[in-house]
Amino acid sequence: RGCNGTEKAKKARRDTQDRQIMRNPGQIVVLAEASAKVEELLKQPAVEGSRDQSGLHSRATSAHFVVRGQEPSALLIAARTDVCTSLECLKHDVHDDHNYKVQGKDKTARTRILVGKVGFKQNVGHLGTNVVVAGVHGHNRTMKMEWPEAWKQFWDRLAQYVLAYGIQFLAGDFNMSFTQVPKQLANRGIMCDL
Repeated sequence: RGCNGTEKAKKARRDTQDRQIMRNPGQIVVLAEASAKVEELLKQPAVEGSRDQSGLHSRATSAHFVVRGQEPSALLIAARTDVCTSLECLKHDVHDDHNYKVQGKDKTARTRILVGKVGFKQNVGHLGTNVVVAGVHGHNRTMKMEWPEAWKQFWDRLAQYVLAYGIQFLAGDFNMSFTQVPKQLANRGIMCDL
């Protein structure tokens, strides 16, 4: 929600992002780097759209069930209450991948995985009424393979969660490893479409 510029520019950017989050047609929303304010926004009651407006203003908003990591900037999964009955957090993992320095300051690269089970009011095709969704936020330096062992361990851990929790939909910020998702999961016996 943050950006550089004047207070007016920041508010305009925030309002645009809020419209995109609240008025999109998605039944499930997965966000990386979501603040508590975004969580509050998604929990608000639904508001009708305005037919005399154009673009996103013409669409209605939806209220959501929300699960979010307990960090200032965290992974978030939200499910619309008009089509879903529940959203349960199954796993929230914040993993310390590797230590490094930036301008002489000690830092820790962290990769995050959030797994949730969404209950739908109607069957979702052959999946049934419960669908397991995961959101991933890979640290950019881990995903650039600066630390090959940490990178390998990330994929091992993600594959373990896919198998343990039955993840059916995976969304994430994989940075430079985005195109590696199907290959790395397939190498661990998990077929996935990108």
